[in-house]
This record gives sequence, C-alpha cells and structure tokens, in this order.
Amino acid sequence: MYGPHLANDGRTYTRGILNGKSQGQCSHTGLYSNVFWWAVNLEVESVIKRITIYRRTDCCTDRLRDFDVLVYNPAQASWNNYDRGTPELWHRQTGPSPPILNVTCGDGQVKGRFVKIIMEKNYVYIDHSLCLCEVEVYGRTKSGELDIRNPRICSSKVY
Repeated sequence: MYGPHLANDGRTYTRGILNGKSQGQCSHTGLYSNVFWWAVNLEVESVIKRITIYRRTDCCTDRLRDFDVLVYNPAQASWNNYDRGTPELWHRQTGPSPPILNVTCGDGQVKGRFVKIIMEKNYVYIDHSLCLCEVEVYGRTKSGELDIRNPRICSSKVY
C-alpha cells in the first residue's frame, strides 16, 4: 500500500513504473477489501467548485472505475465521525475513469469539509484496489482560495 498523502502531494505524475522500478507516486489501497476508499479533510468548511482526479496511465485502469465522489459537511468534523451524515454525491463515474477527470457539481457551490472517493470491489479483476495519482480540490473558504496541496491545511486517509 502506498500512503494516502501521495494523492494530495501536488505531483500529477501518472506512471507508477519507470524503467522497471516502482515510482511510488500514486496512493494505493490494499487488495483485500470489498470497498476501497480515500478521503481528504480540508480542515475548514469550503465551497467546492471543482475536483480533478488523476489516475495511472501506464496500466491498471481497473483501479479507478465505477466509483463515487462524495462531499461531507458534518456538524462535528473529525476522522471518527465525518462520514456518519448524509453526503452530497458530487460525481458517479461509470466505467473506467479517463486519465484526468475534471468534475463539477451543479453550479459548483457545494459546501463541505471532507471529500471521499469510494469504489466497491469488482470481482472481474483479481487484484482490484483503488489507485489515485493526484486529487485536486478547488474552491474557496471564508478566508480565500482553497488549495489541498498545502500540507498544513489537509490530511488524508485510505483503506
């Protein structure tokens, strides 16, 4: 498993292997689950305008297909309870994702603090997992523009 921080480190490099060696550029869940997910805590309530998702381009397109992008805005925001409320469905991807997926929701005015990408296991693929090379969340907070690549602002988890 390659850590969740690799999906919001600001690097949009989308090839996992270079000259036969793993580059460790993409976040990757374990293989043995029925549901795979990655989430980011924006640390403050934000108005989300757009989300850009980068997938691997050298292989493994099945590792980012048939997934949902959810936005949560809980009253009590912590990793322990952020997803207990009702999320806003930001995007539902059917089939494999393109190499770079730009998604907006309605008028781009969805409020939230957590963004979660969730994918159920597809039993057609033996080594199924969720692989994200980069996830960029664009929007604004009360104090200005939102940039999830700032490690002081965001934290992420993957399972």
